[in-house]
Amino acid sequence: EGETSPYMQYAYARISSILAKGRINLKADASLLKEREEIELVKLLSNFPDTVLKATNELKPHLIASNLYSLAQKFNEYYHAHQVLKASEKTKDARLLLISAVRQVLKNGMGLLGIDVLEKM
Repeated sequence: EGETSPYMQYAYARISSILAKGRINLKADASLLKEREEIELVKLLSNFPDTVLKATNELKPHLIASNLYSLAQKFNEYYHAHQVLKASEKTKDARLLLISAVRQVLKNGMGLLGIDVLEKM
């Protein structure tokens, strides 16, 4: 629990488990993502490049760690509040695409910090 790499690794592993049960449709309709938590996840995802740039320019890698922790935390809130695989087909496609993006950003960010990702925990 808390601001630790296992917390981020757990979120990554949870997403990997969900994605193993579903099929990502790259043509999913992202406009179906209207829940508050979905919008917050998209905002966090969009902040990641600027966070990396700032962390690099200011030599502050903890900014990346903080961003990833927030993303993992928001994903966990989202996962507990909303069905992904049991949603209607079009909503499921959009949600799978969203969590796939979360997984990729977690992987990229942990890679920058030298933290291994885990497919299972």
